[in-house]
Amino acid sequence: MESHSGDQFDQLLSLYPTRRSHDVRARHGSIINISASSGERSSPGGPAYALTKQAAADLAPTVRANGLISGLVGTPIGSKEMGSRKPKYDMIPLRRMGQLDVAEAALFLASDKASYITNSILPVDGGG
Repeated sequence: MESHSGDQFDQLLSLYPTRRSHDVRARHGSIINISASSGERSSPGGPAYALTKQAAADLAPTVRANGLISGLVGTPIGSKEMGSRKPKYDMIPLRRMGQLDVAEAALFLASDKASYITNSILPVDGGG
């Protein structure tokens, strides 16, 4: 197992565009990167996917890193977006926008129930 000095650890954490908690800075915890569905493709959201994979490799075994790929969510912005894209809504297999689904998935990944999950990308997109 490779060991990182405190300075190297801080430099590595500075690369991740996530809000770092005291637990992660103390070298244990969970990083959850959340990206739009474009995060799996080569696009402006793509770096979140790559950062999640790299963080999982670099910070294990004490810090777990996972990603969530969010579909449309029933926020004011999501509802506005959906209003202009009704045909796309019909293409989502579950035929609805997410509500608390992304938040619930993040809570699960941050919990001890997910203590054996790292280096994973979970789509929360209604099957779309």
